[in-house]
Amino acid sequence: MLDKQNFGTVAGVIGLLLGIAGFVVFSLWPEPAWIYVALELFAVFHLSVFLVTYGYLLREFSSRRSTRFGANSFLMTAVFLGILLILNFILARHHVRIDLSGSGKFSLSPQTVGVLKNLKKEVKITGFFGERSEVADTARDLFATYRHYSPKITFETVNPDKKPTIAKEFGITAYDTVVLQSGGQSLTAHTVSEQEITSSIIRISRETHKTIYFVEGHGEHPVDSTEQEGFSAVKKGLEDQGMIVQKLSLLSVKRLPDDASVVILGGPSRPLAPQEEVLLSDYLAQGGRLFLLSDALSSSDLAPFALKWGIKLNDDLVLDPTSGVGPVVPIVNPSGYPPHPITHTFSLASFYPTARSVDGLGNSRFTFQPLLRTSDASWLTKQITGDISIDPSRDQKGPIVIGGVVEEKQDAGEAVGGASNTAPKMRIVVIGDSDFASNGLMRSAGNGDLFQNVVTWLADEGDLISIRPQKAETATLLISPQRMMATFYFSVLILPVGVLLTGLLIWRRRRRL
Repeated sequence: MLDKQNFGTVAGVIGLLLGIAGFVVFSLWPEPAWIYVALELFAVFHLSVFLVTYGYLLREFSSRRSTRFGANSFLMTAVFLGILLILNFILARHHVRIDLSGSGKFSLSPQTVGVLKNLKKEVKITGFFGERSEVADTARDLFATYRHYSPKITFETVNPDKKPTIAKEFGITAYDTVVLQSGGQSLTAHTVSEQEITSSIIRISRETHKTIYFVEGHGEHPVDSTEQEGFSAVKKGLEDQGMIVQKLSLLSVKRLPDDASVVILGGPSRPLAPQEEVLLSDYLAQGGRLFLLSDALSSSDLAPFALKWGIKLNDDLVLDPTSGVGPVVPIVNPSGYPPHPITHTFSLASFYPTARSVDGLGNSRFTFQPLLRTSDASWLTKQITGDISIDPSRDQKGPIVIGGVVEEKQDAGEAVGGASNTAPKMRIVVIGDSDFASNGLMRSAGNGDLFQNVVTWLADEGDLISIRPQKAETATLLISPQRMMATFYFSVLILPVGVLLTGLLIWRRRRRL
């Protein structure tokens, strides 16, 4: 018993000294934090040991039963409160957030978290909300979450009616407006959402902006058109990520612009001129990045050009009789995305109207990696004229590859066009359909996200891949009238009466003791 008493006494004294030491270290040298945190954790451990053994230390404190129990209770309470104070001291400086909502309502997307953790410049967020604003509380929670992931984020909310001079300074003319400032730049967002705020942070914190060129002049999807077949929606998505979007006529230039981070050939319906193919080849030979979208039933005749760069554009059509959209609209489910940075953690289905299959040559110069595979229920047919139908004796059973990535091998010798192997390595992403990214379809399922993922990967902007906000879904609980009555009787009658009867039984039993 003496050993336990000595052990408990020593543990208590050490715990007390460690707790004081941790507070002193924090007051004098708050950085690095691990020193005072380690001291306080060791203090908690030793004080906990003292709590366990305190009964043995106080056994002979007093022969009187009431005095002994009172002293024990007082000492136990004091030590327990000391442990709580130490833990609160540590946790107050090391925030831990857990989102217990089933829909992830209070969580940011992993890509947004990556953007915040990689911030190199301070970003100040100022929200202007009226007294009765319906989004003010949501905005404060969102800004606090951003602040949690990056100390470079600061925020405040301002009522423009109470502080009109500040609102005038920022040029605020409407409620529910957010202003972001960084490095002498200012940006205004008119929508309070993760997608809008993250896009604004990216635009304002970027030192440089990548330029994306959409080729035009061959019947491609018009990048400025807001019609169903236009590409204006994907253009806006890229601009929201801080990129500059331009149009490019290959016939009007002698070489591709030096600032071309990615060139997009978005579903041409007419062939490229020979000099245009030469321009693209020269660009790729110097390490260029090309996003090639080529539809089935197209007259663009891109197959010879693609073959030069390790890509086979097959003259066929992919059918999917199980597709809920239509048999000529094959669907790629999440299981159809092979491992690749473009589709890493991508969990959304995508669909491709009138898609063709693509393949790689597999030679010593290029590597081809499948990116999109249709389901096992799909079929590949070469009967693309007349009555299109599935013939098991003629057609190929799925899955079918309709998208892939072509890269120049690291150990390749002279690249196409004469560039040496020390030049930047070219990349091509090819998809056998272009309609999936049109205005009418890009917001469906994961189509738009996949398009943006491809472009950001080609542009070496990996931290922008699939910045997709968490969407809080409304959960509805449907209860039948019978269950409603059962719940009422149980919670209002049975449970309270049961607790009351149990209390009376315990009271009577103690009176008999």
